[in-house]
Amino acid sequence: MNGFHRMSDRDFKKLKEFIEAGPGIKISAGKRTMLESRLHSRIKKLNFKNFREYLKFVFEYDTDGRERFKMIDAITTNKTEFFRESYQFRFLLETVLPVLMAEYGTGIKRPLNAWSAGCSTGEETYSLAISLSEFAEKHSGFRFSILGTDISVGALHGAVRAVYPEESISIIPLHIQKKYFLKSKDRINRLVRVKPSLRSKTFFKVLNLNNRHYNMPGKMDVVFFRNVVIYFRRSKQIELLSRICNSMTDGGYLFMGHAEALINMKLPLHRTGLNVYRYSPEEQRRV
Repeated sequence: MNGFHRMSDRDFKKLKEFIEAGPGIKISAGKRTMLESRLHSRIKKLNFKNFREYLKFVFEYDTDGRERFKMIDAITTNKTEFFRESYQFRFLLETVLPVLMAEYGTGIKRPLNAWSAGCSTGEETYSLAISLSEFAEKHSGFRFSILGTDISVGALHGAVRAVYPEESISIIPLHIQKKYFLKSKDRINRLVRVKPSLRSKTFFKVLNLNNRHYNMPGKMDVVFFRNVVIYFRRSKQIELLSRICNSMTDGGYLFMGHAEALINMKLPLHRTGLNVYRYSPEEQRRV
C-alpha cells in the first residue's frame, strides 16, 4: 500500500464510530493499519483516490447500502474450522443432548433448535449438523434444525455454497467424510462439498448481533456463540449475552469459546462444562 492510501485521523474516527455503533465491534488505535489494509482493495476496485472519497461515498451516496455490506465483509474476521474445540462437540453428544431429551423430550416431542451465532463460512454449522445427525441415527425419532447467522453476507454465501478445501475436513474421520461430503473430480484444486441431505438440515440468515431484536424463528435449545464476544467491549458483551439468553429455551445450553470465560457477569447462566453454560431464567447468577 503506498502512502497515498493512508487514513487520516478524521477518517479513522468516522469509520471507528460507524463500526462500534453498527456491528458493535471495538476498534482500538492499533487496528488502524488493519482497516487500511482490508479496505484498500475496495478503494482500488471502485477507483477512488483515497479513503476520504471512499468514506464519503459509503456514508452519503450508498443509498441501497450495498457498499456498506461489502465494507463490513472486508473488515470483519471470518476465521473458523470444522470441529473447532472438538471437546465441546463430544460434550454436546454425551451430555447435552441426552439431558435435553430426558428432561424435556427435546428432539422427540418437538425438533431441537440449534443456533450457530457468528457462523462465518459455515464450518461450525455443518459440524453441528454432522453431530446431530449422528445422534439422530442412534435415537429413533430425533429431529432437529440448525440456524447459522453472521453479519457478513460474503461469508454466508460461502456457508450456503458449502464448498471447502479438502484439507479442511482432514480432522474428520474418513467414514464420516464419506457419509457427509462429496469430493470434486478436479484433483488439482481438491475441493469437497457438503451433501444435500446435510445442507437441508441447515438454514442461514444475515444477523447483526448488535440489533435490539434478533427476530428468531423460535427459542433455541443449543447455542454456539464462540469466539465472538472477544471482539466487543465488556459492557457490550453483557448486552449481547443477555439477548442471546432471551433467545434460548429454559434449560438450554450456551457454548462459548475457550478464551471467553464469563467471569463476574450478572447473567441467568451457570457453568456445566468447559466453557459451556446452562440457561436458568429463574436465577440471576454471577457467572
